[in-house]
Amino acid sequence: MPAEPQALALRWSSLEIRLLRLLSRFTLSPADVAAAGALLAQTPSWTTLFREAQIHGVSGLVFRQLSRHWPAQVPADWHHRFRQEVLQATQFNMMLLRELPGIHRELAGLGVPHIFFKGVVLAQRVYNDLAVRRCGDVDLLVAARDFARVKAHFLAQGFEPTLTARQERQSLQAGLRHPQRHLEIDLHFGMPPRELAISSALLLQQPAQLTLAGQVLPVFDERDQVLTYCCNAVKEYWHQRLYHYADLHVMLTRPGLDLDALGRRASALGVRRVLAVAVRMLHLLYDMPALAAKFPLAGALDASVRELQLRLFAADASDPLAQREPMLVLAQPRDYLHSLVDSPRRRFFLGPGRRLLPNTADFALLRLPDKLRFLYFALRPLRLVGKFLQRLTGRG
Repeated sequence: MPAEPQALALRWSSLEIRLLRLLSRFTLSPADVAAAGALLAQTPSWTTLFREAQIHGVSGLVFRQLSRHWPAQVPADWHHRFRQEVLQATQFNMMLLRELPGIHRELAGLGVPHIFFKGVVLAQRVYNDLAVRRCGDVDLLVAARDFARVKAHFLAQGFEPTLTARQERQSLQAGLRHPQRHLEIDLHFGMPPRELAISSALLLQQPAQLTLAGQVLPVFDERDQVLTYCCNAVKEYWHQRLYHYADLHVMLTRPGLDLDALGRRASALGVRRVLAVAVRMLHLLYDMPALAAKFPLAGALDASVRELQLRLFAADASDPLAQREPMLVLAQPRDYLHSLVDSPRRRFFLGPGRRLLPNTADFALLRLPDKLRFLYFALRPLRLVGKFLQRLTGRG
C-alpha cells in the first residue's frame, strides 16, 4: 500500500477519531458509555475533536452525548464552543423549516408532484430534534418533465442558479440560491449519481406524508428515505463525511424496519450494491455484523469500500475537493461509480463496452428516423472494425 493510504488508515485508530465514532450516535448503549468514558480519561485533544466534529457534521450528536454523560469532563471553553455551534445550527434549521410550507404551497399551486427529502425533513423524521444536525439547503425532487417549469418559477422569484447547464445534467439537479432570503434549493429531476439511472418516476409514485410547521408535506416513505440516503452517503467518494453514516445508523436500527422489504425495494430501484457498500461502511464504523450479513458485498466491491474507508477521515476542511484526486485504491473515479451499478449489462456498457455504444459521430454520419435508431447499434461495431482495418492498412 502506498505511504499516503497507510497514513490515512492510521487515522481510524487515533484517540480523537475513535472517540468521535462513539459519540456520533443518537443513543449510547452502556458498553458505548463505558468505552467513550475510557477514551475521555486518556485526555484527547479538544481542538482536534471539535475540528473533526465540525468537518464531519456531527457536532450536535457529540455535544448531546458529552452533555448527557460527561458534563464535568468537558472544559468550560470547549463546552461553550460546542454549544454555540449547536445553537447556530438550530437557528439555521428553524429558518429552513419556516420555508418548507410556502414552497410546498407554491408547487401544489403549479400542479407539480414533488417530494421533500434530506435536510430538515430527515432531521425531524429520524431524530425529532432540529438541534442534532445542521442542514444546508432544501432538497426537492420533481419529475423531469416539470423541471424546467419549476426552475423558471424559482428564478422568477429572485433565485440565482449556482450550476452551469452541464453541471445540472451531470448532477441531475439545479442549484438555486436566493441572496436576500439566505436560502438554497437543490431542485432534483433525478437521483444522483447519474450512473445508477434510478427511476425518479418510481420514487415519485407513492410519497409518504410528514407534518412540519403545521403543513402536511410529501416525503419519501421509510424504505426510499434509507435507499436514497445510502446513495447520498456513498456517491461523493472524494468527500466522505461521518454525519451521513450517523444518520443511516439511526435509520437502519429503527425498530420495525422491514429489512427484507428494504432489500426488495433496493433491487427494484437498482441500488442493491449501493446499499451493500453503505452497510459495510456502517459496520466498519459502528460494528453491525448482523446488518452486514443481511446485505453482503459482492467481491468486486471490496476495493470500492476501501476507497471510502481511506477517504472518510481524510477531508481537508479548507478544500473538500483536495482529496478527490488521485484515487487511492481504484484506478479511475469512473471505476468507483461504475462498481455501484447493479446491472452487469449496464456495468459493461459503462466500462469496457462503452466503445460499442453509438455516439454523436455515428448520428452525424447517418441520419436515421427515430423508429430506425436501433440500427445505430449495428453501425457502431462496423465503424470500429473499419477504423481497425484502416490502422492496419496504414501500418502496411
